[in-house]
Amino acid sequence: MRLFISLRKLYRDRLYTLTSLFSLIILISSCSFILIYVANELLYDHHHQNHSRIYRISSVWNSPTSTDQMAITNGQVGEYLESNYSLVSRSARVSLIGKNPGFMWREQQLETKDFYRSEPSVLDIFTFKMINGSVGQALSKPGDLMINESYALKMFGTTDCLGERIETDGGSLQITGVYEDFPQNVDLNINGLMYQSFDQRSYDQFAFYTYVLLQEDATETELEGALAETSIQLFGDNPKYDEDIRLKAESLNGLHFINDIKVDNPKGSLTNVKLMILAGLLLIIIVTVNLTNLNMVKSLEGLKKIALHRIMGASRRVIIMNFMLELLIIWVLAVIGSVFLLDLGEGSFTSMTGIVLTPVHFIYIGMFYLGTLFLCLFSGMIGIFYILSARPAQGLRKFYNPALPGDVIRKGLVTFQFVVASVLVTTFTVLLLQQAFINKKDLGYNPEGLMLLRVNDQTKQRMFIINELEQYLGAGHVAAFWQPQMGKDELMFSSIKLISEDGESQEVVSNDMIIDENYFEVLGIHKKKEELPPELSSQPMAYLNQTLIDQIVYDGRVAKFEYQWGTGGVVAGVVTDFHYQSMHSRIQPLVMVVDPEISNTWNGLYIRTRMDQMPRIRRILQDQFAEDVIDLMPVDQKLEAYYSREQSVLLLLGSFMVMGLVLAALGIYTVLAYLFRYRMFEIAMRKIMGADFRSLVVLFGREFVSVAVFTLLLALPIAMLTKDQLLAAFAYQVDLHWTIHLIPIGLLLAGMFTVVLFVALRAARLNPSWILHNE
Repeated sequence: MRLFISLRKLYRDRLYTLTSLFSLIILISSCSFILIYVANELLYDHHHQNHSRIYRISSVWNSPTSTDQMAITNGQVGEYLESNYSLVSRSARVSLIGKNPGFMWREQQLETKDFYRSEPSVLDIFTFKMINGSVGQALSKPGDLMINESYALKMFGTTDCLGERIETDGGSLQITGVYEDFPQNVDLNINGLMYQSFDQRSYDQFAFYTYVLLQEDATETELEGALAETSIQLFGDNPKYDEDIRLKAESLNGLHFINDIKVDNPKGSLTNVKLMILAGLLLIIIVTVNLTNLNMVKSLEGLKKIALHRIMGASRRVIIMNFMLELLIIWVLAVIGSVFLLDLGEGSFTSMTGIVLTPVHFIYIGMFYLGTLFLCLFSGMIGIFYILSARPAQGLRKFYNPALPGDVIRKGLVTFQFVVASVLVTTFTVLLLQQAFINKKDLGYNPEGLMLLRVNDQTKQRMFIINELEQYLGAGHVAAFWQPQMGKDELMFSSIKLISEDGESQEVVSNDMIIDENYFEVLGIHKKKEELPPELSSQPMAYLNQTLIDQIVYDGRVAKFEYQWGTGGVVAGVVTDFHYQSMHSRIQPLVMVVDPEISNTWNGLYIRTRMDQMPRIRRILQDQFAEDVIDLMPVDQKLEAYYSREQSVLLLLGSFMVMGLVLAALGIYTVLAYLFRYRMFEIAMRKIMGADFRSLVVLFGREFVSVAVFTLLLALPIAMLTKDQLLAAFAYQVDLHWTIHLIPIGLLLAGMFTVVLFVALRAARLNPSWILHNE
């Protein structure tokens, strides 16, 4: 019986029902996606059981002009730490040399991704959940290969593949273990592990991720002390290293948000996580404020009925139970609607964030659903307790006093709602302007019509690829280069000695790459200086970028360069700075060594072409070299990939911002609509006494004047602080004056007063005699 009465009441008061239902559906579905994103980012590497005790050791290279941190160390660091410090339980080296080899199985070429060479101790540090094979025996001898479930199914069609052999350029490998795929949120994804033994030759190679597992009672401070001593022992007096090299530990728990380390895997952004949390809080605040205000003004309208029920003997418990039943019905309907929206938006969410929903995510969502139930009941109970605090006599004479504490609470909640909304809108504006700035900034070369082709280490037809392309496009349209494909950075950096004509020298740390003679012409990079005496033209030569030249402290012209391992040549000239990496970091020093013989060794090509020529280029590659091509993409697309994370967050924030503003406007309109219905008698009397449209605007607008003032005073400084945090992720930032924040805040407040004008216009059109007749 109570259920039927509650359903009838909700049907009769459709404005309240639809507003509450729509608000809750948007809240639950949107915040479910936000919760998935935030949990995915904050719980990175929690798959590994000992994640809180795992540290990755990085190397910091200090030169007189710069400091660079690399995610890699030489092969001696982990072994030295484990042998000399009891606080280190285990250590493991994961080699970047020989990463992702080409496999042959039954005369079929198999492409690999995230395949590494490592030692058995890596199985003691990371968590491998075995499907087939034993953790203790799976990586115990040369030739052992462990693969994950996805690659087992891809290669063999089954996980029951122990003993199968795969051929590589270095010999034969045997499958000795199959393990479950790592989840999406791990820093180092491992699809396959090959056994590798390390000897003293690895001690001089900076090409390893080094991980250590601490004892349970060891602390990070103790590890830092051990690393300081180890740095001195291994690099302090070693003549092989001219730079000051220091070791640094990064906890696996926070590694995902450290973006300034070179030769590393792609990282996340803590700022983006905070923005998503802010968007979720905005939606929660808006819906909570809407439901609270809606229940309060709805209760005002029903004040007379509740007063009669109380006079007739209805207890507070019965009245509260009736309200809770109505709220419970609305929540159940909202959950059903949000499940539908969640299923509808799953594909779009995955395409934007790369996060695939798993059963673990649905556990988080279920817990959040229960949280929204308490939120729904809480917001509804504020309204009912506010009404129950009034005496029945006040309800019978439709008492309304805007100075009641409930009214102050309502205005405070609306102010808080608009402050958070203003911060979100200004955040979206700043990201939008920064993205526009990036799109318009001069890169130092022309990316239009430029294609990037990357090939793997097993490619045999390198010279023929160049010949085929040049035969079709003509000379001067193809530029070859070689650079290591390690980590997120396109380039490695090395210690280089720059020598002047007078014999002065300076050690610098610089990125380096090998190019052909066409590189600058094809990319459109300007040579600022080109000074190469004819008698030196037969020697290896290199070009330096302007950033590297600016680090030189001596006065003479840089004439020669020399690597720490002894090779070198002459400096042929200086080129203008160009953005060969993203704008998250400043342009780094760069040495470009020209190699006339690179046509046989290159691993990348820049191709200057037109759109109408692309089908023929793709056909050339597909017909002859399809199995060898790693990637072929427009450079514009590659540049967009640098900022895909910001673009995805921008799109999500924009979506949530629109939802939040719609909910805020709907909430204000609904509250004003109820106040309008409650004060219809007062409005009629005012109109009879001569009140015009302007008077009605003042009547409804003064409800929100204080809201607008406090919103402006609170939102402006918060928005300015948020802007600084957002732009800190970019080395090159758009220049924004503080007054730019006034525009979105002003538009938001203008939207609020537009709703006020709409309600006032509706009141001005009412016939006072009809209102008094019905009263």
